[in-house]
Amino acid sequence: MRNIVPAVIFILLACVASTASAITSAGETTELDKTFPVVSSVEITIYGRIQLDVIFDDSVSYPGPYALYGVSEEGVGNTDDSQFYITANSTRLGMVLMGPEMGAKELTGLVEVDFQGDPENNTPDLLLRHAYLKYQWGNGWEIIAGQTWDVIAPLQPELLNWAPAWGWGNIGFWHPQLRISRWGNLVDAQFAISNPNEGDFDGGGIDDGEDAGYPNFQGRVGLHFDNDAAFGLYGHYGEQEIDTRARGGNERYVDTWSGGIDVAFPVTGWFFFTGEMFFGSNLDGYMGGILQGIHEYRRQGGIERDGYQSLGAWLNFALGKEGGKVRSNLGGSFEDIPDWKLEHGARTQNMVFWSNIFYELYPSLTMGFEFWHMETLYWRAKKGEPNRWQLSLIFEF
Repeated sequence: MRNIVPAVIFILLACVASTASAITSAGETTELDKTFPVVSSVEITIYGRIQLDVIFDDSVSYPGPYALYGVSEEGVGNTDDSQFYITANSTRLGMVLMGPEMGAKELTGLVEVDFQGDPENNTPDLLLRHAYLKYQWGNGWEIIAGQTWDVIAPLQPELLNWAPAWGWGNIGFWHPQLRISRWGNLVDAQFAISNPNEGDFDGGGIDDGEDAGYPNFQGRVGLHFDNDAAFGLYGHYGEQEIDTRARGGNERYVDTWSGGIDVAFPVTGWFFFTGEMFFGSNLDGYMGGILQGIHEYRRQGGIERDGYQSLGAWLNFALGKEGGKVRSNLGGSFEDIPDWKLEHGARTQNMVFWSNIFYELYPSLTMGFEFWHMETLYWRAKKGEPNRWQLSLIFEF
């Protein structure tokens, strides 16, 4: 089975080349010709991408069409169990809304969705990525109200894998928030209160973060320079209320927190590296902890509940001139969970090494190929060790 992968990729590349050379005959009406103007009280710009991914894994990863960690090879059928996917669920659609001109003040909005809402079944369910308004005024002041990327961990490696190294050593997600920022000539600062969506660990039917009764807090302070170099320090804090009184237990609050650094540095006009490092606890709501948040363990006097502590980092080297037809990335990451107070089968470490290349076939049409190797370690269970080969066609508009 593995021997046919290069042949499959070759056939797909040939199909791409023949499709790109095809021209719609004169006078033929297509769906693309049936366009209508957008009528609104504000200026609207539509953007997005149509993306097809062809994926082969030589072992099982979770959830499948994109990967967060390797599934343990413990048990029957999990050893070298290859997987194959064809999906268009990473397709995105967005719109930018421009408010009326107000001198030095500016009001804008953005809404963006993709179709990765049900990755376990590889079905195209709608997923809201961004939905916010932005108000800018004065000398670099800005307010964002709505859902967008977290303040913490603002950088991401360029990957074809839909999840930007989540579970691999990168944290940060889309959360509803109210954020204020100040962008200076050298120093920038952001602070936000965000929705404390952390899951329902206690099974009470209420999100444990929301049950705590107050938001999560996020902040970052950074330096940025004229040559695009940047450095920042970030962190967040919140709590979850674990309430087991209905089952004869007690009420306990478990912290979620993180602290980290982000670095971006241009070495030359065609070589750029970025990276982040963080340490924290109970980070599954921020796609950390190898997607593990709270765990239970026995100690004298009863059952304790605590957050998984986690240390993670990633580094990406990007090669290619701005505006060029070819660009590529080479990078690696890890996330490590201290192996104490763990239950059987807990994920203790995840390491990934990746390489990809992007080639512009035509303006707005890009082909990408990516390979990565992953090794996920488990407490007292066999590791998961998938390799992935992914071919993608991306039409951006």
